[in-house]
Amino acid sequence: MSGVEPPDHVIGLKRFEQYIFRTQPEGVRSGPGDLDLTVYSLRKWLRGKAGRPELIEKYGFDTKFAMHMVRLGVQGVELLETGRITLPVPEPWLGWLRDLRQGKKTREEALEAAESLEHRLDELVRGASPLPEEPDAGWADAWLVRAYLRAWKMP
Repeated sequence: MSGVEPPDHVIGLKRFEQYIFRTQPEGVRSGPGDLDLTVYSLRKWLRGKAGRPELIEKYGFDTKFAMHMVRLGVQGVELLETGRITLPVPEPWLGWLRDLRQGKKTREEALEAAESLEHRLDELVRGASPLPEEPDAGWADAWLVRAYLRAWKMP
């Protein structure tokens, strides 16, 4: 799916704040191969009308917003490929994101990176991810109890 709102919103026939796409009806839990997607309006950002005025004035777009947009895609791909998120973001993406934030990348480069990451996320969500179909809820619950007991300093 595209990262820009649907055509009837773009041309102004409908007001747009966010767009939600689900392969399952509302209220039905998503399963393997299902897609839950929320698209927030990028039109204002593309026109340079949203975000931080000082960055828009200096670089022509909100570089901080763009950096976070790409970072979230990078981290989503890593999570679905490995089951983990590395902090801070490892190279080469760390340097790329810093360059974007500092205005050394263009808005077009940011959008191309985000689109590429979005396609990879779509592939992973539709079955290419090596992660199990269901989480290990028992393990997660036990870990949470142990964490609380440690925090409370109980045996």
